Amino acid sequence: MTKKKQDENEYELTLSRADVVEVLDAPDYQPVEIDGLLATLNLPATATPALAQLLEGLIGDGLVVKLKHKGYARAIDADLLIGTISFTRTGHAFVAEVSTNREVFIKSGQAHTALPGDKVLARLDRGRRDSGRLQEASVLRVLERQCRTIVGTLRKAQKWHFVEPMQAAFHKDVMVPGKGGANIGDRVLVELTEWEDPRQSPRGEIVDVIGPADDPSFDTLAVIKAHNLPENFPPAVIEEAQTATIPEKEIERRQDLREKFIFTIDPADAKDFDDAISLERGREGTWQLGVHIADVSFFVKHGTELDREAIKRGTSVYMPDIVIPMLPEQLSNGLCSLRPNEDRLAFSAFMTINENGEILRATFAESVIRSRLRLSYEQALAVIDDDAETIATVPGLDKRAVELLKNANDLARTLRKQRFRTGALEMHIPEVRFVFGDDGRIADVVPQTTDEAHQMIEEFMLAANETVCRELTKRGRLLVHRAHEEPDPEKLGQLEETLQLAGFETGDLTLRRNLQAVLKEIDRRDQGHAWNGSVLRSFKRAKYTVENLGHYGLGKTHYAHFTSPIRRYPDLIVHRVLKALIDKTPPPYARDRLEELAHSSSACEDRALLAERELVDMKKIRFFAEQLESGDLEEYEAVVNEVRNFGLFIFLPAIQTQGMIHVSQLRDDFYDFNPMRVELKGRRSGLVFSIGSSVRVIISKVDVDRRLLDFVPVADPSAQRPCGESAPKTKHSKQRKDRSHGKSRRRPSRRK
Repeated sequence: MTKKKQDENEYELTLSRADVVEVLDAPDYQPVEIDGLLATLNLPATATPALAQLLEGLIGDGLVVKLKHKGYARAIDADLLIGTISFTRTGHAFVAEVSTNREVFIKSGQAHTALPGDKVLARLDRGRRDSGRLQEASVLRVLERQCRTIVGTLRKAQKWHFVEPMQAAFHKDVMVPGKGGANIGDRVLVELTEWEDPRQSPRGEIVDVIGPADDPSFDTLAVIKAHNLPENFPPAVIEEAQTATIPEKEIERRQDLREKFIFTIDPADAKDFDDAISLERGREGTWQLGVHIADVSFFVKHGTELDREAIKRGTSVYMPDIVIPMLPEQLSNGLCSLRPNEDRLAFSAFMTINENGEILRATFAESVIRSRLRLSYEQALAVIDDDAETIATVPGLDKRAVELLKNANDLARTLRKQRFRTGALEMHIPEVRFVFGDDGRIADVVPQTTDEAHQMIEEFMLAANETVCRELTKRGRLLVHRAHEEPDPEKLGQLEETLQLAGFETGDLTLRRNLQAVLKEIDRRDQGHAWNGSVLRSFKRAKYTVENLGHYGLGKTHYAHFTSPIRRYPDLIVHRVLKALIDKTPPPYARDRLEELAHSSSACEDRALLAERELVDMKKIRFFAEQLESGDLEEYEAVVNEVRNFGLFIFLPAIQTQGMIHVSQLRDDFYDFNPMRVELKGRRSGLVFSIGSSVRVIISKVDVDRRLLDFVPVADPSAQRPCGESAPKTKHSKQRKDRSHGKSRRRPSRRK
């Protein structure tokens, strides 16, 4: 089990992690310290450092725990788990186990001194589950402090200063020794210095002053600091990007596609174009679809400064007013952007598709392309809709291009039908875009649309992602998958009950065809987004993983991200794996390294989404606070999406925000809560409020610090429509005078 080295004091362990786990799993094993394990494994004392290192690895993976005063044990046997903690606004938390990603629920007050993102040791409570039927646990201690800085507002008590955290997930003020150069009411960045006792407040020091908390122009910077998002690229990274070129030799060795008619469709204001399309007729009624993706892997090599920075960032972050890119502009908007009439390096996936939308075969190539046409989504939609006036204004959009686009859209429709035949799910969730003024406040709220032009490109990208994943899997190559696991049957059972109470005929929702039918029925109802929220909450989150777990929402057994390497690191990984396959070279990654990158990519994506959501929520809070300050209150159509004994949680589609109507604000009657039917019912009127009920509201209270909105009905609740009845197609009653309306723009989707 050991191999003695020349140095009598050093040993190299040849036993594996499995050998140690086997000892800990033995029926008669009792927790012992490391000296006891040495004796059990028949190892000399000089092997202590090597065994300790192996045990630390097992602890880091959540498989083994170190019990105080008792020794080492298997985490599962000790009712313990190690995982990463995340918090809700209410103070509750979830811990995702490191080894399995299983989640447990932590009640408010049971998180010890943990902060968002920390690695913690938690003890399971075998007999208790939360309302979502997750097992409950309590945090015993913080193993690894991930969160070391907090953004908040500097306040002053009688004899001390403290910082009130900006993030809703933090529920403890941070004590600071002084103002640190800030003024009372400024947002500051605090570095934690100590916090061991959960009964006391954490302590820290102010390390940066951001600006006045009541100045919206500092909101974006505050969120960037709060989530530790990267800002400027290091000089070494910029230097590598600036010196990148496309050598003539590289062009000569690649498949030359510059004579093909290749085009791009992107948002009108896009600066980077990472995907392009070609389409040609094949034999026997087939089509050959070409999806050409910018070859970022040629410029971002393993181990370079560019690569290390891209791993650190993981993804581009799309804030409402700025973009924090994964790659420097010299690449993302330059050499890696498939700009028209310029030679560009690409990875090309060619798919032969029959009249039923089935992909018969696929080939792949490192290529050089020259885009012939750059279209916006609006221009592409004009072609689909036969808008001759708009078509005439687009340079290069000749009859050949028009015919090609129409054929491409027909093919996309066929692919879409095939996707839903094989079980894909679809929810139409309304989206809006916020337009900000120079002062950082919301100037306009613009509805987002998903039209046929968007759907066409989406179908082609989905097809390419699936096809690449299938090919690499078939060839036995390890890669990072985009996984969306099947929902927990218990959560689907809860969803059945909720929908049945709302009048839906659900059937068994573990059967995909029944869930598809319910989603179609939801889509037919004007208040459908209320139930869409319930459906989403029953699903698991998508993530990156080395295991091929399939994609439940898309109905695909094989799926990976391939089409956006400019803005997502997992796509770059897949490009490198595909390149090694094409060039017949060894795989570029070991399994352990791929697992690390999959985990870090998922974490970066979660961080980006949280930051984006937090900034938008912050702007919405200011938006409603302004109304209260001015007294110019706007009316909104709202939909009930949750019912509790103390009131109604509502959703405002026009602003895409959540709020609450306290039961005390339903003043026309006394309302009783029915927990079985999840509804509030008036004793005199018989009026029922349940999920999907419509109600017209105005803002009544804004809690800026806790990010909470309270609303009141603007009319007699007895005049509200019963659940399920169609609502009129209205927007809020008044437009703000300083709003300017713009066209909708869709950001690249990262959710799928």
